[in-house]
Amino acid sequence: MDILVIGGTGVMGAPLVEILSEDTSNNVYVISRHKKSSKKNNLHYIVADAFDIDSMRRILLDKSHGKFDSVVDFMVYKVDSYKEFLDMYLANSKQYIVLSTACVYQEPTPGDKITEETPRLIDLYSEEKRNDNHSYHIMKSNLDNIVFASHNKNYTMVRPHITFNTDKHLMVLWHKEMWLYRALHDKEIVLPKDALDCVQTVTYGGEAAYAISKLVGNSQAMGEVINIASDITITWREYIDMVADILPRVCGKELKIKWVETAKEISDAVSAADDFNMKDHLVRREFDIRKLRNIGGEDIVFTPIKSNLEKCLKDFIASGKSVQANAIINGYMDRVTHSKSSFKDVPGKKGKLLYLMYRYNIIVPQFVRWIYYW
Repeated sequence: MDILVIGGTGVMGAPLVEILSEDTSNNVYVISRHKKSSKKNNLHYIVADAFDIDSMRRILLDKSHGKFDSVVDFMVYKVDSYKEFLDMYLANSKQYIVLSTACVYQEPTPGDKITEETPRLIDLYSEEKRNDNHSYHIMKSNLDNIVFASHNKNYTMVRPHITFNTDKHLMVLWHKEMWLYRALHDKEIVLPKDALDCVQTVTYGGEAAYAISKLVGNSQAMGEVINIASDITITWREYIDMVADILPRVCGKELKIKWVETAKEISDAVSAADDFNMKDHLVRREFDIRKLRNIGGEDIVFTPIKSNLEKCLKDFIASGKSVQANAIINGYMDRVTHSKSSFKDVPGKKGKLLYLMYRYNIIVPQFVRWIYYW
């Protein structure tokens, strides 16, 4: 198969490219903004801006490889510009695999698990809120609707849940850049007590990538929505305990936590900065993945995450990469924990201003929102 992967360097994209290129009958083309090379004869990197539709159209119409059997797209588009990209990919490939997210779903009723038929959160919202594309799960739902409205049905929509890999590790509400920065600087991380017993699903990116690889070129996957998530659940309490056990071994640091009573307390304090997908990270997320296995195969297996989590954290520390915390959230955490951060760790003039406003609680919501989206 000739396969084009767009955004093939991320938490699932990078391992997917490796998996697909292991099959020498595949020719795998990866869009990259930077020049890269591969020792594999069947793996090709193409330097291009994936958001430049003219560049992408030229790549799709290049007849040296013929029509792509599958285009796997990990990019996140603006809602108002996506239809043109969608139509182009559907018309110029036999299969278009588009990345959605499982955070679009409502919490299932007690005793049920999330399936592809579970209603979406957007269906609960007013018309005005449905157009608030600053919220990730709303924006992704609106992108999904554009796909569903297309006349061409040669798409496969995949909905992964929380995934991790070497460069991405979530901690309840916080991405790696936030919580790991504070851990490496011996600072307390602010976490909510009411999240501790929340049942969640966290999936290793390599295993999610393998599941997606089983859908590439799969005729049974055409026109389908398929959830990509482990069938092993974990509470945030168990996850935090894992990280607390792993950190001293991988970087010689203890996990220090400042507990607040509720996640709403945190969300209210930083609501001008971001949407934390509260309805996703703080409600039960347990998946029925029979559809994934029925279409992709029974050899799709997910394993307990601790060993992979430790390996990924160890690899990230060994890479020597730095982490920089979000200015607003770091300012809020410093205020709550009575600590301070060095200005050299706060990038940009805008970041420094936002940090000071949240560290010292000088917050005018309309002004903060203007600065944030400036």
